[in-house]
Amino acid sequence: MTISVSGTFSEIKEIIGIQSQAQFLEINISCPNSSKEMISIPKLSRLPHLIPFGIKLPPYFDLPEIEAMAEKLKAMAKDQPNFSYIVCCNTIPFERGGLGGPILKPTSLYNIEYFRKLLPDKIEIWGCGGIRQWEDMVEYELAGASGIQIGTTAIDKGLEYTDELIELYRNTTGQ
Repeated sequence: MTISVSGTFSEIKEIIGIQSQAQFLEINISCPNSSKEMISIPKLSRLPHLIPFGIKLPPYFDLPEIEAMAEKLKAMAKDQPNFSYIVCCNTIPFERGGLGGPILKPTSLYNIEYFRKLLPDKIEIWGCGGIRQWEDMVEYELAGASGIQIGTTAIDKGLEYTDELIELYRNTTGQ
């Protein structure tokens, strides 16, 4: 089980201190639904992490932004041995939350492709955005993702459909 959280430095620090059955902690540093100051990568490096954790990133639209974030992530990987993955990417900020689903897919694939080129293999990349068919999962895998998250489709079509989608992917690809 993964717990996904966002918030300020002190809120995240408090959450980390709570015992849970989670195997992973995902820290969303770009939640457009939160009006609070998001935690920075340098501050995140100072938090005590007892379980493996990942960071859900905002969408990046320029290669220099991806390169700058990749450098911060590589530095954090040296300071935090439990830092294990990133998620590309959170929703595109919009006036009332964020835009996700199919509109996010091209940006997510672009982000995954470039982060995979810049980050060491020990940092996994999980993809999300616009996964509606098993072929979308294959596209994410080809871009460099080692895992995926399905949100909008699960909301729109239900968890049963998501389970069927994953099963179809496994049967078709042999994975």
